[in-house]
Amino acid sequence: LKNVGNLKAEKIMGIMSEDMAPEDWQLMARSIAKELNDKNVDGVVVTQGTDTLHFSTAAVSFFLRNLNKPVVFTAAQRSIDRGSSDAFSNLLCAVQAAAKFDGAAVVTCMHDTSDDAHCILNRGTKVRKMHTSRRDAFRPINELPLAKVFKDGKIEILNSNYSKKNNGKVK
Repeated sequence: LKNVGNLKAEKIMGIMSEDMAPEDWQLMARSIAKELNDKNVDGVVVTQGTDTLHFSTAAVSFFLRNLNKPVVFTAAQRSIDRGSSDAFSNLLCAVQAAAKFDGAAVVTCMHDTSDDAHCILNRGTKVRKMHTSRRDAFRPINELPLAKVFKDGKIEILNSNYSKKNNGKVK
């Protein structure tokens, strides 16, 4: 990760994702907006549990106005203590996307297939968790994924229907 960008970590809350409520999403959105308005930030990565990841991305999509950079949510379908964990791959792809994706959108960055070949970016308002443990459980609904993200930093755009990065101020 240190070869991808300068990282700053901040713990916003420590609750189970299934216990999240609208006020938690508001807190999340305020913290994200603060970071996005820093001119030295290329994007933001948010990690959380998978149970409500698709709810969080939808809520934050609606809370943030005038989005100017990517907000990339990621998680792990399989815990970090398992040999088949997707935690490292998803996090690396999410950081690559936050640093290099040219979009101004709230997205999820999770596995596209059951192997570690790449992850996909799905729009936060168009993603759904389709399985409890498959690594490729997060799928777009009624649209193509926005992009494939590879661990080496390559980003392959699949759907160019998104707003581009800009210098606006997030509210």
